[in-house]
Amino acid sequence: HPLVTRSIESAQKKVEGRNFEIRKQLLDFDNEMEYQRKVIYEQRRMVLESKDVKEHVLEMVKDTIENILKNYTNKEIYPEEWDWSGLKDHFMQIFSISLVIPKEEIPKLSIPKLQDILTEKAFEIYELREKEFTPPLMRQIETMIVLRVVDREWKDNLRRLDELKQGIGLRAYGQKDPLMEYHFEAHNMFQEMINSIKEEVVKFIYKVRLKKEESQGVRQARRETPAPIVSSQTKKSPFVKRKGLEEEEGQKKKKIGRNDPCPCGSGLKYKHCCGKNI
Repeated sequence: HPLVTRSIESAQKKVEGRNFEIRKQLLDFDNEMEYQRKVIYEQRRMVLESKDVKEHVLEMVKDTIENILKNYTNKEIYPEEWDWSGLKDHFMQIFSISLVIPKEEIPKLSIPKLQDILTEKAFEIYELREKEFTPPLMRQIETMIVLRVVDREWKDNLRRLDELKQGIGLRAYGQKDPLMEYHFEAHNMFQEMINSIKEEVVKFIYKVRLKKEESQGVRQARRETPAPIVSSQTKKSPFVKRKGLEEEEGQKKKKIGRNDPCPCGSGLKYKHCCGKNI
């Protein structure tokens, strides 16, 4: 019937149109993830191809200090009212450096001046660590740390993006465009990830310690020295020792009669054997 046919065609077009919109929306979601992926992979490629990531790491140090100051200082209030306790704790946590600012100097400080002081101190400690490890080893450590932190943070970010995508459709009930909300939230999450990468890299670099290895001669001597041979007679067991003591004490307590069999096992009477001279 023509009426039924037109109804079926109309319903089919609606379904196809809806499916197209769903696919288009998913593609828009994926475009955001693809953009972030390109940025991260470009960073990884730069680190892998670079022979010297020191400049990159020092930029991370400066950015980390700037982000820390944003949390504890405010240009709208006097320096004496800044959160100095929180600033010192956070600085110690990341750089393992005790921040000491004389009280009389605090009123004279501005945020840029304080940032210069902290950056200079952090760079000074960095140079000392580089001398301690030697520059070639320091470059290897930096590369390893950057790659590990980037990979870990990127995996966590992918998981968070999936969770965001699954629940973002509910924003439509609040008269909000889910796609716009997704882009906004995903962008903020990406910026948080970038800042977290910088802070984690800096923290690891300032806290890493190398184990002191044994010298080659000590290791060779350790390999050549045979393991001590312990015979069954020399093995000590608290249970055997305790049993022997109990038997010895029992023998002391029990008196052997002269006509009793000799305890040595000869079959003779005690008075004709071990007790002959007693």
